[in-house]
Amino acid sequence: MMSLLRSLIGFGDLILQICRADGAEHEFAIGLVRKGEREFAEILLKTVEEKGVEAAVKQYRELRAAQPEAYDYSEEQLNYLGYHLIGMGRIKDAIGILKLNAEAYPQSSNVYDSLGEAYLDDGDKELAIENYEKSLQLDPKNRGAIEKLKQLKAH
Repeated sequence: MMSLLRSLIGFGDLILQICRADGAEHEFAIGLVRKGEREFAEILLKTVEEKGVEAAVKQYRELRAAQPEAYDYSEEQLNYLGYHLIGMGRIKDAIGILKLNAEAYPQSSNVYDSLGEAYLDDGDKELAIENYEKSLQLDPKNRGAIEKLKQLKAH
């Protein structure tokens, strides 16, 4: 997946994901991006894989401070990486990245919604509820958070 992602970024705008299902490969367009947008998520992913999430968090902070124009440091980058790590089954690493996202973008409802989902995937109902509630404070119309909270509080 990583080599496919790198080669597509190098040529332009369409990111494709290839999935295997029922013995066949299926190709899905998962987004349009400008050159360079996903490269930073790849840099952090490599650091997570080689040195751990703490090193990736440190790297994010250092690069953002030293080279503010060099990469796309957006909320979307960290969210993309967080969900990628969840998909890899690296829930604790995803939580570390999504916590960084909440620290960097504390006024974003979406970052807390994503962090709530990661905590839910990790089995931490209390922290999931806390983050979904924070998401709702910032965006009272967040239907996903409303539904998740109903489900979590019903059990």
